[in-house]
Amino acid sequence: MPFIYWIQNTNDFDHREDTKDDYHWYAVFIDLHHHNMNVFDSSGYIDAEQKSQLKKYVDIIAPEFYLKLKRNSNDIQGYSSMCGYYAMLFIIRMLNSDGNY
Repeated sequence: MPFIYWIQNTNDFDHREDTKDDYHWYAVFIDLHHHNMNVFDSSGYIDAEQKSQLKKYVDIIAPEFYLKLKRNSNDIQGYSSMCGYYAMLFIIRMLNSDGNY
């Protein structure tokens, strides 16, 4: 199956001085066969800046595909700093389940 996946840090595109120490990780898993882009954020929130940046990546990576955005909307992280671990677990589970969310 043709999968593209990565873990993204929100500071990679948010270079404001007031957020330079505010790191948050989320996972992106693209299934080109089913035309899905799965975005997993353990806070359950994806803002407009994240969506805009993801669209730019898709336009570069797979411009010939229209991808349906799938995302979680539940906050499973709470006030912990475990976002990176949740992002890695999501990628591992997606790979082990052949891309089924």
